[in-house]
Amino acid sequence: YSPYNPYQLEIQPNGVEALASKSYWTMSAFYITHVNQADSSETTMTPALVWLWERYKHNYLISRFSCFSNFRKWRTFRCWWSNVQEEKLQRKLSLHYRKLFYANEIFQGIIIHVKAMCEVYYFGQKNQAQPFCLLDRHAYQQTLTLEEFTRRQFAQMDTTVTKLNKFLDQVAVLASDACQKAAELEGIPMEALADPSCYRRPIEEEEAEKTTQTYLESKQNRASVLRDINIRRKQTQHVGPSFAVRKHWRDTLTRLTEFLRLLDYIILELLRRLVKSAVRDLLIHLRDSFTVEFELANQGQNEDEEDLKFQPSHIETTARVPRPMFEINVLLKITQATAKKTPNKENASRSDSAHESRTRVSYEISPNEYDFKNATRDIINRLEAAVAQVSSLCDHPTLQLFSTYPNYDPLNPKARTPIHVSEVRWPDVDFLFGDDVEHQDIITETLNTVNRSLSNVQLFVKRYQKYCDMVLTCIQVNINESLKRKDLSTDDLHFLMSKHTQQLMKMKQMIVQQRVGLILIKAQEFHDAVTPYPENVVNAIGRYLPPVAIDKNERMQKTIREVLKLLDRDPRSVEEFVQHIATLNKVNSDLANLDVEFETISKMFHIVKDFSMNIAPEAYALFRSLAPIYHQLKSSLLYTEAQCDENVQKFTIELDEMIQRLYEQTIELKTKSKDPALLTNETRTETALDIITLLQENLAKLNEKAKNYSSFQERFNQISKQSTKKRVLGDYQMTNKMQRYNVTASIQTVHSEINDIEQDINLRKLLWESQQKWTKLYREWTNTVLEAIDIDLLQRDVNKFTQNIYMLEKALPSNNIIPSLKERIVEFKAAMPVILALRNSHMKQRHFDRLRVLIGKDVIDDENLRLSKLLKTEILQLTEKITDVASLASNEASLETMLNKIIERWRSLDFRLLPHLGKDTYIITGFEEILQQLEESQLTMSTIKSSRYISPIRQLVDEWDKRLGLLSKTIDEWITCQRRWLYLEQIFSTPDIQLTAETKIFSQIDKT
Repeated sequence: YSPYNPYQLEIQPNGVEALASKSYWTMSAFYITHVNQADSSETTMTPALVWLWERYKHNYLISRFSCFSNFRKWRTFRCWWSNVQEEKLQRKLSLHYRKLFYANEIFQGIIIHVKAMCEVYYFGQKNQAQPFCLLDRHAYQQTLTLEEFTRRQFAQMDTTVTKLNKFLDQVAVLASDACQKAAELEGIPMEALADPSCYRRPIEEEEAEKTTQTYLESKQNRASVLRDINIRRKQTQHVGPSFAVRKHWRDTLTRLTEFLRLLDYIILELLRRLVKSAVRDLLIHLRDSFTVEFELANQGQNEDEEDLKFQPSHIETTARVPRPMFEINVLLKITQATAKKTPNKENASRSDSAHESRTRVSYEISPNEYDFKNATRDIINRLEAAVAQVSSLCDHPTLQLFSTYPNYDPLNPKARTPIHVSEVRWPDVDFLFGDDVEHQDIITETLNTVNRSLSNVQLFVKRYQKYCDMVLTCIQVNINESLKRKDLSTDDLHFLMSKHTQQLMKMKQMIVQQRVGLILIKAQEFHDAVTPYPENVVNAIGRYLPPVAIDKNERMQKTIREVLKLLDRDPRSVEEFVQHIATLNKVNSDLANLDVEFETISKMFHIVKDFSMNIAPEAYALFRSLAPIYHQLKSSLLYTEAQCDENVQKFTIELDEMIQRLYEQTIELKTKSKDPALLTNETRTETALDIITLLQENLAKLNEKAKNYSSFQERFNQISKQSTKKRVLGDYQMTNKMQRYNVTASIQTVHSEINDIEQDINLRKLLWESQQKWTKLYREWTNTVLEAIDIDLLQRDVNKFTQNIYMLEKALPSNNIIPSLKERIVEFKAAMPVILALRNSHMKQRHFDRLRVLIGKDVIDDENLRLSKLLKTEILQLTEKITDVASLASNEASLETMLNKIIERWRSLDFRLLPHLGKDTYIITGFEEILQQLEESQLTMSTIKSSRYISPIRQLVDEWDKRLGLLSKTIDEWITCQRRWLYLEQIFSTPDIQLTAETKIFSQIDKT
C-alpha cells in the first residue's frame, strides 16, 4: 500500500484495508502489479527489474534533492502558514474596517463627492457651475493701468476666497452628516457627545458600578473614614460614560478627525491647483502679449520715428494679436538740487551757470519699473495669501463636535479639547508652494517676462530724453528774467526764436502712444507738459519784442527830429553857439550809437516779420519812415560842420569883450572885499558876516562865468586847430591877433584876481567866526561846573583858536580885532594848567588837603565850582604850586601802579610740580622762569625805593621787599636741596649699593 509514493510501498499485514482502497499494489518475484478498482483499464503490470530500475531512477536519485525530500513537510507547513495568515488578514481587515474611515462606505461616498465637486469647481461645468478663478481673466483682454489691474485681481481674489469659504461650508455640512451617521453606527449618541452630562449609562454599567461601590464599602474597616468619604465623593463626581466607553469615543473621534483631515488635503490640492493655474495663466497671457513686441520689433528695427508713429494702427489691423495688458504714462520730472550761495559778485554774475547746475530735467514712467516688479510680486504673494485664508475643516464651527474631545468636567460639561493641535497654520503655504520647483519656475519666468518688457520700455522711452534737454534749455534761458534785465541782443532773440520754434515743431511731432510688448506707452501728459516751455519762450519774446521795437523806433525818431530842430537853428550869441557846438559834438559822438540803434531796430522789425508776431500795421509803417529821416540827420550834420568854422571867427571877438567886462566886475568886487569896515571892532559881528556872505555869493557867480568863458575859449581853439579850411583859419588867426592888442585882460588874469578875492574873503570870514565862536564858548565854559567840562575837547578848542589867531595875525592887515581876541585867548590859556591840575584823576584826599591850604577851603570844597572862579588873579598866581601838587599825585600814582603790577604778578604765579618717577614725591620744574620773574620784581622794587615819591606807600614797599628777599632765599635753598636729593636718590636707588647704613638713613629721610 502506498498512499503517496508508488515507489515506497508498505506491506500491510491485514490486506483487508488495502483491498478496500481504490488502488493498491501486489508484488511477486517477477512482476509488480498496480490494481485500480475504480477503472480496471488502468491496472498495470511492471516487471520487477524494470520497477527496481525506475525506483532507483525516479525515487532514489530524486529524493536526494531536498526540495523533493522535504516537500511533504513543506506542504504541511505551507498549509498551516496560509491558514494563520488568512486568519490574521481577516482580523486586520476587521480592525481596519472599524478604524479606517476610507473603508467606510459613508466616508467613501463623501470623499468621492467632494473630489467631484473640486473637479467641477476647478474645470467648471457647462450651464451649471463656473470654475473658481483667483485672477480676473477678463482683465487680460483689456489694457489697464497697473493700479486698476492690481485692484481687479485683488477684488477677484477676494470674491474667489468668498466662494471657497462657501464651498467649504458645503463640504462641512456633508462631512457633518457623514460623521453624525458614523458616530451613531458606533453607538455614540450625539446629545451625549455634545454634552456628556446628558449621557445615560446602560444597565450593565450601573450594575458594575454598584458592585464596585459594595466592594469599597466592604473595605471601610481597613481605611479611615475620611478616605472612604473621598472615595465616595470621587465616585459621585463622574460625568459621562465610563472610561472604556470614553476610549471607544476617543478612537471614533480620532477616526472622524482623520477623515476631516483627508477632506482638508483634498481641498488643499484644489487650492494648490487654483494657485498654480492662476500663475500659469498669468504667465501665458504675459508671454502672448510680450511676443507681439518682438515680432513687430523684428519687422521694424530700422524704422525711423515717422514710421513708428504708424505702428499702433498696424497692430490693430493684425489678426489675432492680443492687446497690451498694461499702460504706463511718460511724465516730465524737474528737480531742484540745493546749491551753495555765491560768495562774491563774480560768482553772482554767473547765476545762469549756477541755475544750470541746480536744475535737473528728466522723464519718468508712471508706474515705474519698481512698481511693476512689486505689483507682480504682490499679486503672486496675494494669491498664496488668499488660499491661506481658507481654514481647515477641523476648525469649522459645524464640525467642532467631531474634531474635539469632551473634557468630562463636571463644572463645565461642554468644555472640549482639540484632537490635533499643530503649531503650523493651516494651510502651510510655504510648504505647499515653497518646495514646488515647477511653481517657482513659473513665478521666475513671469518676473523675467515683466523685466524683459520693462527693459524694452526703458530702451524705447530714451527717445524722450531729447525733449527733456529741450525743456532744460528753456529753463536755463530764464526768458522772463533775461528780458527784464535786457541782457539779450537782437541776435540772441533771433537765435532763441529759431531754436525754440524748431523745438516746438519737434514736440508736436512727438510719439504720444506706442505699444512695446505687453505695455502701452502713453506720452500725452509728457507732451502736454513739455510743450509749454518752448511756447513760453516764443510767446514771451513775442510779447516783449514788438512793444520794445515800437518804443525804440518812436524814441529814435523823436531824438532825430529834436536834433534836426537844434541843428537847423542859427546861433545868435556866444552861449547859443557853444550850445550849438555841444549839440553837434554830442550828436557826432553818439552817431556810432545811433548806427547801432538803427541796426538793432531794423533787426527787431525783421524778427517780428519773420516769425509773424502781432504788431499793428501803423507801427510797421512808422518803421519804414525811420531810414529816410536818419539819412537826413547825417546830411544835416555834414552841413552844420561846414558852417561851424565860419562862426568861430564871429563869436571869438564877442567872447573877448565878455571877458573884459568880467574883469571889470572882478576888480569892483575886490575893492568891496577890502572895505575897512570888515576889520574894525565898531562893526557888529552879524553885519560883518552878512556882508561877507553877500561877497561870497557874488564871487561864486563871477567864478562860474570865468569857468564858462574859459571853456568857451578852449572849444574855439580846438575848432580852429581841427579846421580844414585854411583860408578861413588864416583870416581867423589874423583877426584874433589884432583883437588881442585891444584887450587889456585875459581869462587867466580874471582867475588870478578871483582867487585873491576868495582868499581875502575867507580870512575875514574866519576872523569874525572865530570871534563869534570864542565869545560863545567862553560864556559856556565859565558858566559850567568844573566836573562837567570835557577837558580833552577844551584843550582841542583852545589849541585850534590859538593856531587860527596866529595865522590871521600874519595874513590880514593890522586891525583892532585880532589883538583883542588874542589877548582873551592867551589869558584863558594861562589858566589851563590850573584846570588840568584840578581835574587830575590821580588826586587823592591828601592832595586836596594841600590845595585847601593854598587856594582856600571854600574853593576846593565847593561842589558847584565853576570855571569862572579859577580865572581869578589870586588863583592864577598859585599856578606853579597847584601844578606841583598835581605832578606829585601823578608820580605817586605811577609808583602805586608799578607796585600793584608786582603784587598781581606774584598772586597769579604758581610753582609747577611734577611727580618724580611715578612716586608720591613731587619736584619743582621750570624754576628758571620763576627766578627771572623774581629778578625783574626785585629790580622794579629797587626803582620804587629809590624814588622820592615813595612816602605814601613806603610801608607796603618795605613789606613786599622783605617778602621777595625771603622768597629768593627759600627758592635757592629749595633748588639746592632738590638737586642734592635727586643726586643721592639716583645713587641709593641702585640695587647693588654697598652702603647699608647710609642707605637706611636716606630711606628714613626720604620717608619723612
